[in-house]
Parts: sequence; structure tokens; C-alpha cells
Amino acid sequence: MPTEQDPFAGELRRLRDRAGLTLRQVAARAGYSAATLSNAETGRRVTWPVAEAFIQACGEAPVEWRSHWAATRAAEVSITPLPALGYEPAVDGADPVRAGCDPDKVTVSSRQLLWTDHVWGGYRHVHFGVVQLRYSPRRHAAWARFIGSDAFDHIAGQRPLDLSVEIHRPTDDASRPFRSRYCLDWHWSDILLTHGATVYARASVYRDDDVLSTGDTEHLVLR
Repeated sequence: MPTEQDPFAGELRRLRDRAGLTLRQVAARAGYSAATLSNAETGRRVTWPVAEAFIQACGEAPVEWRSHWAATRAAEVSITPLPALGYEPAVDGADPVRAGCDPDKVTVSSRQLLWTDHVWGGYRHVHFGVVQLRYSPRRHAAWARFIGSDAFDHIAGQRPLDLSVEIHRPTDDASRPFRSRYCLDWHWSDILLTHGATVYARASVYRDDDVLSTGDTEHLVLR
């Protein structure tokens, strides 16, 4: 059945019903497979070429439908999946996803992490990735996130590296560090509430107990 989020799909289904055609008959006229047309009328995203062929195969003029199709595409909303482990209150130490920070999250500051490697005849700088200060205005919460570069993924695939991501609130010396073996994916910390406090994010890369690179974002006052 068409989904509530895509009324255009429902209109395609009703159009086919009015024309008295099966999906196979529409497919034969439109030049698309029945599976593609079924996706179009059951709520999945439909491109204009598919919609145009569908409408024409049902005996109507596509030009009369184009503006409506465009309007429904512009009105589509992004649906945030429910967290796998359920929700938890937005308090210091909560997971940002489970605390409902996803819908309005923004990156308010970021900094690159570089590693200076000794090579024959000099040095080279390797871009490890980016540490970000993430913020949810609705939850008044901030957290740290690290996104590794392709070069960092390659190095971590050859030798074990640990990554620490931390959110700091200097006002009361609060912090929420999260350290683990880097797993070629995004890493993030738990949240700290802001409410007008200064916060910043930090990421550090370790090989055993040696710090290879570390970086802090800007210190920002967030409401």
C-alpha cells in the first residue's frame, strides 16, 4: 500500500485503477518492468521519467502531473530511524542517538588530525581524519565525533591503533572520554549538557601508549 509520506504514489495507484489496467499491462506500454512500476506506486521514491511513462501508459497527459510530482518531492521529509536500544534521557553521559539528538544535530566546529612521519630526507604529514564538535540545540547537548580519512583507515588496517574521542566542559571540569580500538568507522563520545557552558571536542590516536596525534576543536559557548 502507498505510504503516508508519499501521496504521489497513491495517486499513481488510483490512476491505474481508473484506467482498469494491471501492472503488467502498464509495464508493456511504459517500457519499464512491473517491479519498477510497483515500486513507484507503493511509496518508494520514483523518478520523473518513470512517473511520466506510468502516467502516459494510463492514458493521461504527463505535463499536467509534472508540477504536482515536483511539489511532492520537495515536501519529502527525512525519517530518523528509532535507536536500536531504545531512548534514554538527555543527561550527562547519555548516548547522543539514544538521547534523541539526531533530528537537529549540527557540526559547530571541527579540526584535522595530522601525523608527522619521518621519511628518508625529511618528513611527511599524514591526514588522520577530523574531530568534530556536534551539537543538538533541542537537547542542549554536545558530543565529540571522529571521522577517519582513507589514509588513516589504511594505516589502521596494517597495525592496531586506539582512538579516544572526548567531550569537555571546562566550566565544571566535566568530560566524557570514549577510547577503543579504531574500527574503520565513525567514533563518538557520550553527551554533555550545555545550557550556556563552554564545551569542546578532542580526539587522540594511540599506538600502544604512544600518542601519535591529538586535536581539539574550538572552545564554544553553546546554549
